[in-house]
Order: sequence, then structure tokens, then C-alpha cells
Amino acid sequence: TGPKNQVIQGQVTVKRRISARSGESTRGSPAARGAHLSVTREGTAMTTTTDTESAVAEFRRLSDSDPEIQAHGRYFSCSFLWDMEEKTFLFRMHRGKIEELVVDPGPLEGYDFAVRASADTWREFGRPVPAPMFHGIWAATFRRDMRLEGDLLVLMQNLRCVTRQIELLRTTGPLV
Repeated sequence: TGPKNQVIQGQVTVKRRISARSGESTRGSPAARGAHLSVTREGTAMTTTTDTESAVAEFRRLSDSDPEIQAHGRYFSCSFLWDMEEKTFLFRMHRGKIEELVVDPGPLEGYDFAVRASADTWREFGRPVPAPMFHGIWAATFRRDMRLEGDLLVLMQNLRCVTRQIELLRTTGPLV
């Protein structure tokens, strides 16, 4: 069986968690996990990319450099989950930047709130021009299968930044 988690940290794309400094895994050797790793000059570990990994890396780059998120994101520090049915993504934000992004986190990973919907709903969000009722989380919550769960006060405090991140899916395409 292969590793369950993928963690995106900075320019590091790895299976399970790997130290950005030493390239050492917190759970066995790379060979034991079945991950193919190479070490860059900076000492960070990288895996071969897949469609999801490249889409996530591009999304992270766009989010971290987005002028609107940076303008509003000074206090955008929270963790949240996007459940896309086929994949889940746990974001840990700090001051408007993605500090950590975990693909398919374990059941004990904590987060402040979750946005859950079917993979088809998220794919519609990721279209350059979404169909009606797929243009925002409120429309999808009222008319489609999207659900908002957890500490909704944290969602509301960071609503513009979260909404902007969802809008960035129109540039990167859906993550599923």
C-alpha cells in the first residue's frame, strides 16, 4: 500500500511529512514508503509530479502571490478543509500565505471549518466561466450540494480570502 498523505510545503511536494531541512521522513525511509525522492540544492525533497500535485503547486503559487489575498490577508490565519469527495485538501494559512497544504489528511487532522461538496460541484467551480449557482459558496450551499461545517465564525472572518481562493480554481482548474 502506498502513502496516504501528500504534503505541500513551500516548493516541497512529498508523500507523508518530510523535513524541509534534511529531507528526512518522519515515517520510515523513502524506499519503505514507495516514494521516489530527489534532493534539490536547497536540501528540500521533491517527488515526481502528478496532475493533482502540479495543480496544487500552481494553486499554492497563485494564492501566495495573489494581490487581493495579500491585501486582505494580514489576519488570514486559520486552517480549513476542502472536501472534494475524491480528494480532500487541508489548508493551514498564516498571514495570508499557505503555510501547509495536506492532500488527503488523516481523520485526526484538525481544522477550523470545512467546505464540502461533490467532485462535480468543485469541477464546476474550476471552470473559467462557472455555470449558474456555481459562482460562489452561498449559491452552491443554497441550491447545490455544498455544505459549510465547523466554526463558521472563522469562515466569516476570512470569507473574502477563502472566496478568492475558490475563485483561483478558475485559473488553475479543479484540484480533482
